[in-house]
Amino acid sequence: GKIIESGIAQEIIERPLHHYTGALLGSMPDMVSSEDELYTIPGSPPQLNKVFNECPFGSRCSAHDKDCDVEFPQLINVNNGQVEHLLSCAHPIVPSKAEV
Repeated sequence: GKIIESGIAQEIIERPLHHYTGALLGSMPDMVSSEDELYTIPGSPPQLNKVFNECPFGSRCSAHDKDCDVEFPQLINVNNGQVEHLLSCAHPIVPSKAEV
């Protein structure tokens, strides 16, 4: 597998920057809410025996476009030299100014 997002767990849970990370977190059951139906991520998980040159989560990502199929983005620190928050995404989630 390949790392798409890495950092301090609380920061990633509160502010995921990869769309697939956000989808995974959104599919967790809410222990307070009484909703019966869980959010499901469209598409299928990547095949574990396949070598990917592109983003392996393209079929499950709301931001997927042709740029995602060209190459797998480098893992970079997106936290401007502060606490490390690594991300590999051509189209990351951009936090609103209220969230920063």
